[in-house]
Amino acid sequence: MFVIGYLGIKELDPKARLLLMKFLIFLLIESFFMSLSFTFFSLFAIDKIGFALTGVMMATMLLTQFVFDYPSGSLGDYIGQRWVLTFAYFCWALGFLLVSTAQDFTAFLIIAVFNGFGSALYSGALDSWLDTNYKKIDTVDTDRKIYGFARSRIDTVTRIAFAASFMTGGLLSTVYSRQTVFFLQFLLSLVMIITVLTQIKDISIETDMENIQITADKEKRRKSHYFAHLEGGIRFMFSSKAVFFFLLGMAFLTTTWTIWPALVLFPIYFGYTGDDLGANLLRTIIYLSSVPIGLYVAKISKRFSIEHYSKFLLVFFFLFFPAFIILLILVPIQNNFNLIGFIFTILIMNGFIGLIYRTAEILRMRLLVDLVRSENRTAVYSLLPTITSLLCTLLLPITGQLIDSFSLVAGVGVVFSVYSAGFLLITLGMHYMKTKKIVLVDSSTSSEHPDQSEVVN
Repeated sequence: MFVIGYLGIKELDPKARLLLMKFLIFLLIESFFMSLSFTFFSLFAIDKIGFALTGVMMATMLLTQFVFDYPSGSLGDYIGQRWVLTFAYFCWALGFLLVSTAQDFTAFLIIAVFNGFGSALYSGALDSWLDTNYKKIDTVDTDRKIYGFARSRIDTVTRIAFAASFMTGGLLSTVYSRQTVFFLQFLLSLVMIITVLTQIKDISIETDMENIQITADKEKRRKSHYFAHLEGGIRFMFSSKAVFFFLLGMAFLTTTWTIWPALVLFPIYFGYTGDDLGANLLRTIIYLSSVPIGLYVAKISKRFSIEHYSKFLLVFFFLFFPAFIILLILVPIQNNFNLIGFIFTILIMNGFIGLIYRTAEILRMRLLVDLVRSENRTAVYSLLPTITSLLCTLLLPITGQLIDSFSLVAGVGVVFSVYSAGFLLITLGMHYMKTKKIVLVDSSTSSEHPDQSEVVN
């Protein structure tokens, strides 16, 4: 079958193959349905209320996510990721419905609350569902290289769906209006709810001994109260220096990629093109041209071990943000089409994010499958966005004010600084992993509940 060959999963158990193929199909649908207005949502807010108030709005959204993110992640471990994902899409549906008629700052604050709550519910849930089920059923991929390759290939093909969504959204926005696209996404969010309820289900294990274990685990979860799950993620976060610094560094990197599109990247797209259609065209070209790069990245990622993760982050550190700062200084944005800015934005995005950072991301995903134990996975995956939300709540208004007072270069500088902190923390965490000889192993060769102070063989 073509899909199995494309994902490189022929060696896996049939259930593991089915799981990854289902994940691929779900992401393709989600990527197209939920990204139609992604490029111009923040631009719409900036047009209505300005950079500074847009920063406040985004901070409100992330503050809401901060309050509910970790509790909702623990809820996912308790009642299942399927249900928290359903509630997430329902909140987003309400947000899209409201933004289709929003005109003032108060309306945008209400939208921010709905979107923040939806993001809190969503964060970590889908990845947790995949990682937990994959770890449960896989007995072949002990070093997770097949998993990393497949995830990279999935990311590559979903970029085509993203690109199609950006262009469709841009065309609809130009021909009709941005509000029309927002209302369409309200309807598509309802479709996503149905998709989650019918497709995102845990995989059962057929052997007698495994069925007995699964039944016992379910009974244990049923008897344990919700706060046991709430405590488990925090306990894991502080279980060792290696885990603490590594996860905290991941939160800083996530903060980087939250501020970056919200206040910096999309204004750059608009600034070098001049309208929604041009901005979406630029973004579509970036995504489509990254597809062959993604195929190459998936292939070469197998040559690297997870110990190379921080090295890729270091190379990216020296190249990506300085390149954008130089571009913005030499080619100032004027909200008109600029061929030089257009071309160099494509080259920087694909050369550095498409090649270097995506390779690093594959190594990170491979590492997390075995670093985090399954019974607290959603809580841990949600704890990271919780920390991110707190950081963004503090930094987004500052970034928006700096851009208003100076230029987008100041915004790039803020994001560069946050990334620097994340890189240093991750490097420190991996140093402690090496110093303490922490070995990440597959669940088939280790206990499902290792000593949290040392996730060891």
